[in-house]
Amino acid sequence: ADLAFESLEARLEQQQEGPRKLGVDSETEEPVYLKNGPYGHYIQRGEDTEDSPKPERESLPDELDPEDVTFEQAEMLLALPREITEHPDDGQPVESGVGRYGPYIRHQREDAKANYENLDSLREVFSISADEAIELLEDDDDDDNRNLIQSLGEDPDSGESVRVLDGRYGPYVNLGDTNASVPDELDPEGVTLEEALELIEDK
Repeated sequence: ADLAFESLEARLEQQQEGPRKLGVDSETEEPVYLKNGPYGHYIQRGEDTEDSPKPERESLPDELDPEDVTFEQAEMLLALPREITEHPDDGQPVESGVGRYGPYIRHQREDAKANYENLDSLREVFSISADEAIELLEDDDDDDNRNLIQSLGEDPDSGESVRVLDGRYGPYVNLGDTNASVPDELDPEGVTLEEALELIEDK
């Protein structure tokens, strides 16, 4: 509803023009492109070839205007995830990055299940300190312990955790910033990963 004719016209022109070359990486000597895909704009280092069908890529955060993004910003994004520290509980890395659902910090636990916490801005991805990151993750763990019904695993697209939680208005499934109510006909303790992802997709 917020789209104007001019913005639609600009998007169509971008699709017709194809990828925009931002520069050449000094270390790999590979081109760096701004591209537009099904989930929005992203940065790519290298060409799409048979030997490398999926070159290194990083989503373009909503805070950055595709028309104004610079080569330096693209290189910073491609350097993600940024390792902030090691978690004091298990020595596993705590990292910051940008995913399909925006900026985040992530604790890759020993059991291979990652714990994510959303960040408010892209700036925090590069500036959040070790103490601040650990505190955010601990607050998130406390909330999970109170409200968690079950953990279902990771979304195959984003790698983020999919959970069933008990909320103020009843049980719901959660992925990143997206929540979807569990229908009355489904048992919250019996919801599968596939059912949860379908509910989130419908939402």
